[in-house]
Amino acid sequence: RTGRLLAPKMGMLTILLNAWRNGACEDMAFVPVYLGYDRVPEEGAYLHEARGGDKAPESFKQLVKARKLLRARYGRIYVRFGQPLQLSDALAEARAEAGLPKGPSGSDDRPLRSRDAAALSARIAARTLCSINRHTVVTAQGLVAAALLSSPAQGLSLAALNERVDLYLNYLLSQGVELADTLMLDRRHAIDFVLNDFLRQKWVRRRYRGDAHTMTEARYRVRSGRRQMLEYYKNGCLPVLLPAAVAGLAILAHDAFQFTAEQLLPLMTEIEDRLAGEFPPDVDHPLNWRLRKALKAFMGEAILMPHPHLPDTYRLTAAGRRGLTRLAGLLKPLLDSYWITVSAHLQAGANNGSGKVSLSAKQIHQTGKRLFKAGRIDGIEALSLPIFQSAAAHYQLRLKGVDDPMTFFQEEALGLERLLAHLS
Repeated sequence: RTGRLLAPKMGMLTILLNAWRNGACEDMAFVPVYLGYDRVPEEGAYLHEARGGDKAPESFKQLVKARKLLRARYGRIYVRFGQPLQLSDALAEARAEAGLPKGPSGSDDRPLRSRDAAALSARIAARTLCSINRHTVVTAQGLVAAALLSSPAQGLSLAALNERVDLYLNYLLSQGVELADTLMLDRRHAIDFVLNDFLRQKWVRRRYRGDAHTMTEARYRVRSGRRQMLEYYKNGCLPVLLPAAVAGLAILAHDAFQFTAEQLLPLMTEIEDRLAGEFPPDVDHPLNWRLRKALKAFMGEAILMPHPHLPDTYRLTAAGRRGLTRLAGLLKPLLDSYWITVSAHLQAGANNGSGKVSLSAKQIHQTGKRLFKAGRIDGIEALSLPIFQSAAAHYQLRLKGVDDPMTFFQEEALGLERLLAHLS
């Protein structure tokens, strides 16, 4: 209910694999199915939950009330199907990587150790979720929300907003990402329509400079209480913008106007590891491949220039840093959420004296509200209960085998602060 995919249900996958191991079927196929929306009717419920409220149980009363929602126009629903993943193919790949022999028909591959079955489940889950993300249909709602949320405190002019949307769109087009029909037919009209819709819903405030009452002079700013709703729509297109955001942040963190691709790989690994609880690992494409695709797109936008003499060396252009900040800034709310989670654990560990602590998402949310009131967090969209749930689970997994949790969280806090310093 964050606008992105949740973590996979590994228990369900284990049940299916156990059934296959027991001879229930010869093979099975996992079909990635993408579902996307221009708008969702449950906006109020999602906002309530992101702010720390409980999910309201479904009831007959809600069903009766839903008749009013059906009269409203919420745009389109997008359904896309990915290439099915055969269990036999995934098993053959896993056995080949492990150097294990394969039987003549594959039937003798059924006996799997529990550890191997768990690794196979993780592989299938990652490939399925990555395929769903690759079939994302990007909507004007998502792009306008992304541009508005990354705007400075004083807001954006219409020209500046269009410039940011064009940056995202040009990258997506270079990667072959599917766009909604409205964006393909007339992007300017689509952006204007969405912006006016956000104004009508009072998610966005429009203010004019002086006495000039023209659209070009107006500045648009997101209302603080609606930033989390726009974050939901931004998250719908974040998975396909993720490679550019991660590569952009890696270049900013390297903090040099000239660099090689090899110098960026450790930084990209660090960023992806810190956000491993939010996005499935891309098991089909190595990190070096993803980086070079992003660098090629950056050169197409004149963000980077290849060095005239040194091979595999790039230079950041004067205007390029601004473009990278707008792309990397898409990750700021997530990095803020993880920093809040780490800060909450450090505080709780110091209070109980032992350093070992397990916090609920609601406890982390309370810490986040205090940090926001103290001005330590810029955007209230970082205070998302579902993100705190995934962040807490991510750190509990990483703490296994760690002897000194407090030292671990202190190092994690410093690492997140170093990355966030390049986005302020």
